[in-house]
Amino acid sequence: MTQGVETYSNAEIIDLMASSIEVIVTQIASVEELVRRSVNFTFDLKNVQKLMIIAKLHTKTLAAIEQQKQTETSDFTREDPQNGNEAEVVAWQRLSSTLADARALRTLRVWLDRSDHHYWSTIDEISDTAPLALLSKIPRLDVLLKLSRHYNDDTTILPFPVRRRLRQRYFGYTDSLGTVHIIHKADFPMLEASDFPIDWWSAADAEDAERDPWREGVDIQHIFIDGGRWLHRSTM
Repeated sequence: MTQGVETYSNAEIIDLMASSIEVIVTQIASVEELVRRSVNFTFDLKNVQKLMIIAKLHTKTLAAIEQQKQTETSDFTREDPQNGNEAEVVAWQRLSSTLADARALRTLRVWLDRSDHHYWSTIDEISDTAPLALLSKIPRLDVLLKLSRHYNDDTTILPFPVRRRLRQRYFGYTDSLGTVHIIHKADFPMLEASDFPIDWWSAADAEDAERDPWREGVDIQHIFIDGGRWLHRSTM
């Protein structure tokens, strides 16, 4: 062994990584397995201090969570057998209690999105983020929720800090002939296209102007950007 070179065991290296790096998990159903050590995984999430969870939930998952919130059921495991997203629903509902066992955790970033092209504004943010409310009761845990921008985001009040960001705007699908198509669907399409008739408006003025017709039920993407033509399948 070379003199003056300090060596570390595998356990010491893993402990160093757990205390210094941000671990990113992209499958919400995997969080509980990693914390409970129900899988053969060397890296123990219980010792991690910084964690980011990227949760792109299926539309059916979000709908099930919203329905549970509306009925105020406390049974988080009772799902529609036809849903097919039970594991994802349960994992999201239990996320707060799961992370309560990660006692070393000090920084948590949760990026919530949906997995399809539908507008983010059509989901119920209050209901879908309700399972995260208990995170505020975990001692010494700094929580930041990342959500998509949309026309009503200036009125939504959530119980923890939120950072808004533009969500994915380009989506691909394959038609019945096997041809791949790319569509563009933005939550502020006119603002992104700079397609406003008043040149001296600031970006903030343009954004405020676009919010109003959305709130009145006008699909700006369909009418003004796509010219009244549906350029995508409604059930992609």
